[in-house]
Amino acid sequence: MSNHSRSRHVSAPPERVWDLWSNTSTWASWNPSVKSMEPGRRLEMGVDTTMHTNDGRHHLMKVVDMKPGRSFSMQTSPVPLSRFTFTCTVEPTEGGSTISQSVSMGGLMGGVMSATGGDRVAAGFEPILEGLARAAESS
Repeated sequence: MSNHSRSRHVSAPPERVWDLWSNTSTWASWNPSVKSMEPGRRLEMGVDTTMHTNDGRHHLMKVVDMKPGRSFSMQTSPVPLSRFTFTCTVEPTEGGSTISQSVSMGGLMGGVMSATGGDRVAAGFEPILEGLARAAESS
């Protein structure tokens, strides 16, 4: 299973980044792909949430891993016979944080999806990380 990711530095402390990233009620304000999240709440292990995107899609997502203050992973199946796992991490650095988002694609179609679209999905993380960085730095 290939992993496709993007990272960037942010001058905000990890606690501020985590506060925004782990609370889905904030996502529509800084994530250019998200129209809304239901329910809008803090992420918790095992919790299902529905992402409504600006292009009209709806994705059921489940939190499958959580390291409070550091990372979370959510799974969804946007394509039949596939499983996408999105992992979001924040790590302390001198003068701020490094924020990263990655996707791994599994299931029967995962390898094909990864080879044909994994880098394109990861490129979409750049404006998301930029929006999160701006929101964290402005607070």
